[in-house]
Amino acid sequence: MVWVHRVTPEGQSENLPALLKVSSGTETQEFHVDGTGKQFVLPLRDATKKENKGSPVEVGQLEVEVQLAARTT
Repeated sequence: MVWVHRVTPEGQSENLPALLKVSSGTETQEFHVDGTGKQFVLPLRDATKKENKGSPVEVGQLEVEVQLAARTT
């Protein structure tokens, strides 16, 4: 699960919009987080099955890159 946020000076959590790039092996997927506060869960099970031809084994190393987006409000 990914939670992109910042803590305000008042101590409140503020969700932020971002672009996530998730790489596993040679495959990279992009996900847009809109900052509305919804939970965002990466579909790692699908990537694992694809890499390992459907056999239930451990997930390989993942690389997650987060690019913060500008607010448009």
